[in-house]
Amino acid sequence: MWRSGRQIGFLLLIIALVLSGCQRAAVQDDMAQNGGNITTDEVSPSGENGLPTEAGSQAEAEQANTTETDGTDVPDRDLPSEEPAVEPRKEPVRIPVLIYQLTDDILQLPVSSIPYYDKGKIRFLSEEDIRASGKRRTGHQTGIDDVMALTSNLTGREDAELDWTASAEGERQTSEGLVMKETAERRYELFVPDVGRYEIELEAPPGHEVLYISKITWHPNRAAGTEGQVQSADLRAARSIVFYELPEDVFQRPRTSIPYYNDGTIEYLPEYVFEQYEEGHQPWLGTGIDVATVMTSNLAGQENPYLELSETLPGFHFKQSTPSGIVMLE
Repeated sequence: MWRSGRQIGFLLLIIALVLSGCQRAAVQDDMAQNGGNITTDEVSPSGENGLPTEAGSQAEAEQANTTETDGTDVPDRDLPSEEPAVEPRKEPVRIPVLIYQLTDDILQLPVSSIPYYDKGKIRFLSEEDIRASGKRRTGHQTGIDDVMALTSNLTGREDAELDWTASAEGERQTSEGLVMKETAERRYELFVPDVGRYEIELEAPPGHEVLYISKITWHPNRAAGTEGQVQSADLRAARSIVFYELPEDVFQRPRTSIPYYNDGTIEYLPEYVFEQYEEGHQPWLGTGIDVATVMTSNLAGQENPYLELSETLPGFHFKQSTPSGIVMLE
């Protein structure tokens, strides 16, 4: 009896094992038919790969971190936000530099009030100076000879070192590459190697024959010069060039008769400007670095060069530099 019960128990164990194996086989067959995915009540229907949502997100993140891709099949939500393109830095607009200009209203003044440009220095001629022939330069009355004499400062050389010779009609040159040309009536060009090209204009006040320099425009390092010219080493190391200077005796004149430099244009300030300043208005007119910044912006050779001028001390007028590299220092 005991042996019969033992046999029955052993038979039941075998049956249980067989049933368990059949069930596992059925599950494996079902996985094979469904691509390896098992659908259960615990799996979110939104899971793309049959895993719970949280597990699926982790798997996606791991796949995005380990799979090489060109970015075309990566979901948008996994891409970093697109950064705005950085605009290329705009080069400043280069313009000719207006060094000196007498406007028409200045040329209409009495001749004793018209600034006379002489090698960068400003002086005044009287009626007697103009009438007295002994006061004039012999051979330098008009034209190209007069221009060469009055603008030798622009070459960065001493007068004694300039060996001007006539190379053609209306043209002079030196052995070191300087060239002066007459381009039109009362219009001239001066080319200086390593410095640039100057355009020089002359005008005569009404009723007078004496020619005044009315305008000087500098094109720095633009002209390449004549082909084959050799630039001497001492010319490349030219002296500093004085473009504009008011001698001390000019400051002895009435303040409304002292030439005022404004971006290359010469003007006279009316009396009310001085009165306003004395009353406390426009205090910047008494701050040297502000006046130098505002009244010489022409020398930068750019349109509106100080639009982004930074200050060393915000709220004060100690200018420093611009993004394009212009620096104004006291």
